[in-house]
Amino acid sequence: MDPWFDSNIYRHICRNNLDKSSIIGKYDEIKITSTLPDATLLEELGKRVRQQRVGQNLTQGQLADAAGISVRTLERFKAGQPIQLDKFIRILRVLRLSDNVDLLLPENEIRPLQLIGPKAKPRQRASSRRPRDTTASSGWVWGDGA
Repeated sequence: MDPWFDSNIYRHICRNNLDKSSIIGKYDEIKITSTLPDATLLEELGKRVRQQRVGQNLTQGQLADAAGISVRTLERFKAGQPIQLDKFIRILRVLRLSDNVDLLLPENEIRPLQLIGPKAKPRQRASSRRPRDTTASSGWVWGDGA
């Protein structure tokens, strides 16, 4: 589906205050974007896991047993309710989709300037933002022409 179509569906849902389930069931897939509400994102993930499970000819019980989770957890996930991350990863492993996690959160590359000189170590922390000092330290101010 093209992004224009997806964004128009989302706007239609929001403007008309519709129940998401009445719209989602009518279309094959929803594009996952940063503007998608969490509840809708979870519903879409649950729907995609269901499609993968059915495509691999697995029952809910078989998938739950292979992943080491309860069928109820799988049902909750399918319904768009949150589950623990480790359970989601177990589901992905059983469906042979865990390799795709690398696309979700790619490894940070070392910048070329970091390789030059003594500081070749990757960064461990983000630097804090410091407020800019708007007063000049020399005491000189614009318009002070003496």
